[in-house]
Amino acid sequence: MEVKKLVNPEGGYNGNTYSNVFYQDDFGNIYKSNEVTNDIPKIDPRKDAVISKADLTSLDLKANPKATVEHTTFFQYRTKGTTFPKNINFESYTVTDEFHQADDYDGVYFAETGTDIKFKQGTALYNRFKSTGGVMKANTDITKYTTQVIDRNVSKTINTDTGKTAGVDTKMTKVTVNFDQDFIDSIDFDQTTFQVDTFFQAKRAKKVEGVTNTYKEIVNGVEFSSNEVKTNTSISAKEELDNKIADLLNKVNLDKKKQEERDNKQDERLDGNDKRMEQVVLSIRTLAKGTNDALTAIDKDLQDTKAKVTTVKSDLDEAKFTIEVHTEAIANLIKANAQNEAEKRTSSLVIYRPEITSDADAVKYAVNHGVAPASIVKTYVNNDGNFVVTYRNSFGEATETTKNINAIREIRDKYEFYALNTEDEVRAKLVSEGVKPENIKVERVEGVLTAIVYVEKKTEEPKAEVKPETTSVNEEVKHDEHEGHEGHDHAGQESRIKNRTDEVDDIFSFSSWFKSFLV
Repeated sequence: MEVKKLVNPEGGYNGNTYSNVFYQDDFGNIYKSNEVTNDIPKIDPRKDAVISKADLTSLDLKANPKATVEHTTFFQYRTKGTTFPKNINFESYTVTDEFHQADDYDGVYFAETGTDIKFKQGTALYNRFKSTGGVMKANTDITKYTTQVIDRNVSKTINTDTGKTAGVDTKMTKVTVNFDQDFIDSIDFDQTTFQVDTFFQAKRAKKVEGVTNTYKEIVNGVEFSSNEVKTNTSISAKEELDNKIADLLNKVNLDKKKQEERDNKQDERLDGNDKRMEQVVLSIRTLAKGTNDALTAIDKDLQDTKAKVTTVKSDLDEAKFTIEVHTEAIANLIKANAQNEAEKRTSSLVIYRPEITSDADAVKYAVNHGVAPASIVKTYVNNDGNFVVTYRNSFGEATETTKNINAIREIRDKYEFYALNTEDEVRAKLVSEGVKPENIKVERVEGVLTAIVYVEKKTEEPKAEVKPETTSVNEEVKHDEHEGHEGHDHAGQESRIKNRTDEVDDIFSFSSWFKSFLV
């Protein structure tokens, strides 16, 4: 058999073509077969050094001339496998990496797919990815489908015995990652473009420049080397800080030594003057004691003065507080009087209808009987349990609705029956609920059967209260009031209110002046 191999001019094993011809000798007759040519896919394993599995920034000097790997820090060696086309006879796949003496490999690696992988029907992996048509998506972690074999620097394949301290293994020098055979056999290579990335975590253990590394891609037992990656080493941030601290300590020690030398020379000059120095020290101590006594006396006087100032300030604060209280009280009295003058301009409407059980009912009733909505000031429940509507020609304060409703419910409650047809049915329903017949009043209100239930009281009901300027309403409300009928001189009231407002302003002006005088 004759085999021809055409080598790519670029060198290596990138896209080689193999031809095959065979000859048969049949009793002296030579027969030549046709030539069969096979194109081998381009094998191009690529090696790189990157920051991490997530950050693929290259640290290779060819791609990044200014890049360095910090001493004692971790980084990743990335092996990017060849992209194999479909319809290839794929039997086995292995990746191996041998590390430089400047790097320490700690056994941590990671493998992921670079392309979608289609599995053969009927295989366990096809069934696992059946929901996606038997396809494992690109960038899937496939580390669990691999097996790692490591070599150490001394024992190579057999680890150092236990209990030894000398001549032992100190680092891993080589790693071989075999992709499991059942994983390879499950792949449908007729429908799969196969490519895998593998990451090896390493630590830069030595300060070495130009650290090189290559890896080998082994396909069907044939080994292919990758490109060479080269990295430089820089000191780490911790080492840089340590160096600065060391320089600082050296400087401090040097200064300390120079100071000791100066002190020694000074001591030599002072030896002859010890007695005179002792006298000077004694004089200084005497002077210091006198100064200290004087300072103590001054401090006591200052404390006494401070206490007196505090007492005066307290008296002033108390006077200011008293004036403020009195000022506020006078202002409140004047405002209350002005409010009383304003409230005399209102009228009240007492509603004696039992079906009025809420503020909304009372307002609606008053409006229906001629009271302008804008003139209503408030509603409340009087001592007889009836709603009262107070009104004038300006809007009033908000009504305490919850309070009024709770007050009226202590006297009576209103129930509306939409499903019953007669008064007798309503009475029978309420009696069945425990209500006494004599406490029930039934009538139709706007077409709806409405029952008023009176709450029994132990005390005697109060007599109806008659108030001035109040319009009484019984079964038929008689209400006749025209605009302007209030019995008060409007111009006179406005003049009195203005005078009292001016008095309040004068009082506040006096208070402000007195406060500024105290300050």
